[in-house]
Amino acid sequence: MRVASRIPFFRCPRQRFFSSAGRVSPALDDLRSYLGRTAGLRLEPGQACYAESRLAALMRAPEASGLSRLLARLDPDGSGPLARELIDALTCRETWFFRDRAPFEDFALRMAGVLATRRAAEKTLRIWSAGCASGQEIYSLAICLNALRPLFADWRVELLGTDICAAQVERARQGAYSHVEIQRGLPVRAMLQYVEQLPEPASHPWRMRDCLRRTLRFQTHNLLGDCEALGQFDVIFCRNVLSQLHLGAQRAVLANLASQLAEGGYLVLGKDEAPISLSGVFSAVSEGSCVFERRAFPLGKGARPSHLKLVVSR
Repeated sequence: MRVASRIPFFRCPRQRFFSSAGRVSPALDDLRSYLGRTAGLRLEPGQACYAESRLAALMRAPEASGLSRLLARLDPDGSGPLARELIDALTCRETWFFRDRAPFEDFALRMAGVLATRRAAEKTLRIWSAGCASGQEIYSLAICLNALRPLFADWRVELLGTDICAAQVERARQGAYSHVEIQRGLPVRAMLQYVEQLPEPASHPWRMRDCLRRTLRFQTHNLLGDCEALGQFDVIFCRNVLSQLHLGAQRAVLANLASQLAEGGYLVLGKDEAPISLSGVFSAVSEGSCVFERRAFPLGKGARPSHLKLVVSR
């Protein structure tokens, strides 16, 4: 799931989320509760206009006109197609290639070299883009790794991208982008080497070349759910996701990420994010950095889950 650090302000043209007295509709509280329970999303009371604007298309359907009727048709656990549409509509997906650049430079100039030494015996490197949205982040990482081929020449390198929205995952898998998207952050040299123009006119006429796409794997995944089946990773990028979650969801997601990050691995967050309540598990690589190294668990390998629960509950 990729989200912006700030939710934009929208004017509310129809006021359907407000009563005649100008008060927020009680259904909005139900929406906030549903989003927090199923996706961990934080929707503030003052964001009613934003919510109405983003849900306008869903509420135009005859069978779901009005917020209360829309909520009544949702699956309680957020698993149904309508619930996924609602969650996707309220998730901002502002992303671009090499966003903020510093984390990618840190990966290429320091993290990769450290991990090449630490994982020399296994010769395996696994990287996870958690909340990959339309895929620009993980394609940026793949471009970085391609430049580092001599360092990992005979290694097994795996890159996984996940997002809560199946439509976004499919977009990432296709690796096709609009004129604007392909130019946001992607260096000209990388565009010439890794991007092809599709022969037929399309809304997304630029596509990452197969040599890059075939190195990546994508799947739909809710970061609040069990992550154990995904396996252990050496690097996890989870940027600009925590900032849109409520506090309890932030703690749960961080605990899940910590459980899947190998000792000595790296967690990369957004520039205004930090691993709250897990200071005993993560340490910043430098002051003010958004890159955190995974420390050893003090209670031993068999006690990892209970240790995380203990830390998160503090």
